[in-house]
Amino acid sequence: MLNKIYEKIKQIIKDNLIFIFSFLIVLFLFSIKLPYYINAPGGIINVKDKVNINYELSGSYNMTYVTEYNANVFNYLLAKVNRNWDIEKKEDVILENESEEDSNKRSHILLESGNQLAILNAYKMAEKNIEIKDTKLYVTYIDSLADTNLKIGDRILKIDEKKVISLSDIAEIINEKEISDEIIIETDNGIKSAKIIELDGNKKIGISISILYEMETDIVFKFKNNESGPSGGLITTLYIYNSLIDEDLTKNRIIAGTGTIEADGSIGEIGGVKYKIIGAVKNKADIFFVPKENYEEALKVKNENNYDIELVSVEKLEEAINYLKKDN
Repeated sequence: MLNKIYEKIKQIIKDNLIFIFSFLIVLFLFSIKLPYYINAPGGIINVKDKVNINYELSGSYNMTYVTEYNANVFNYLLAKVNRNWDIEKKEDVILENESEEDSNKRSHILLESGNQLAILNAYKMAEKNIEIKDTKLYVTYIDSLADTNLKIGDRILKIDEKKVISLSDIAEIINEKEISDEIIIETDNGIKSAKIIELDGNKKIGISISILYEMETDIVFKFKNNESGPSGGLITTLYIYNSLIDEDLTKNRIIAGTGTIEADGSIGEIGGVKYKIIGAVKNKADIFFVPKENYEEALKVKNENNYDIELVSVEKLEEAINYLKKDN
């Protein structure tokens, strides 16, 4: 009986040898992880799907994104022959003194900060009042030269027993210290410390901080855990701003774009503009807003591919609004 079963299994394997061998090759190509990321064109995300503001528009405001894969043998080989895919070493994306978890924490804090700055800028441009109830300071970057046990994601509450609610509060304390002095930092994760160091000729503690605002608003954002980063700030601001005025600025157009939004309304440089404009064109966008610093790269991609899309360089939020308001 066992011999019959054994012979039957042998025959099945023999009859399907090519299939089994092919399956094992494919399994190998997909399962072997490589120390790279693959960056590829993404798509667009309609802002109305991410913000709980419901109002009618003839067109739409759309964020753009980059598709990023953890490299395996299969997609690594594909990237080698696809001119719109690029290979990036993980060590160039994740800093030497950071973990992937640190990088993800920073990206989520920057997303939240960008969303809150979008609200503030939209209300300011619409000449509407919004109350800021509190500010929260979060560590988003730690220099490799820093002498501190702070972690990315720590919220700074006090330094040397003084409450801090702004970057100027921290700068004032640091300026009173000497190089190598130690400061005691109270965070939401316990008591930490840092030594004053010299960076670029200035006294620093070697960290970057993002500000989160607690505001009197009913606006709620609905981003997924795998969606992060600040590059949707400009487009999110435009969507919120348009909800606060009577005019429909979309005018039946699919408006896409990228760029961070800063507290003063300036539009900040982003990464991956090549993939974002490709994604916008693929989704039939009419306009693509791009930060001034990224314009030349985006223009090159547009010209090389003969893309039929309005490419608009902006430095300030006001420029984007004025462009949409003009008659077309």
